[in-house]
Amino acid sequence: MKKNTLVLLILLMVLSIFTYIKLDELKNSKEYSKLLIEEIENKEKELKEISMSYEDKEDEFERFKLHYKTEYESRNLIDIKSRQIYDAFINQDIEYLKNVVSNNVKFKNEIVIFENDYEFSLGVKYENYVLRQRYYFLNEDDTKFVTGYEILMDNVEFVPVYIFEYIKENGEWKLNNIYEE
Repeated sequence: MKKNTLVLLILLMVLSIFTYIKLDELKNSKEYSKLLIEEIENKEKELKEISMSYEDKEDEFERFKLHYKTEYESRNLIDIKSRQIYDAFINQDIEYLKNVVSNNVKFKNEIVIFENDYEFSLGVKYENYVLRQRYYFLNEDDTKFVTGYEILMDNVEFVPVYIFEYIKENGEWKLNNIYEE
């Protein structure tokens, strides 16, 4: 029996050592699992932050698209209006001009005085002129539109450029200032 007891004791010791090793592996495995779970949670946080950033960029992109769409649509309307205003300057159509300029613009005889104190004399005639838009810009809050026009004429070396500044007044674009470049 002693032999059986000795074998049993050795077997128990081997099993104990094996169990100890496996328990240690299990403990290490649990710690590794905790680390992996923490890493997954950190990656989830990063992913949420990236997702929020992406959504913010998407919103910003949509605002840009809307702004540039508004700018382009406003450009088309203001281009037509600018040409009509310039024709009204030449034809001295003060009644029309009073309807398309802002409340900051004053009229004195045949002179239009803009908010920036620029005085534009009505009736200056150019033969065979063409207005060509050089640029345009709508500010971020969609309340001010600036556009520049060249006045192309036959047999003239100097090309005058006028900058038209419009403001939104009662939901409508009104000419507020003119600058000569």
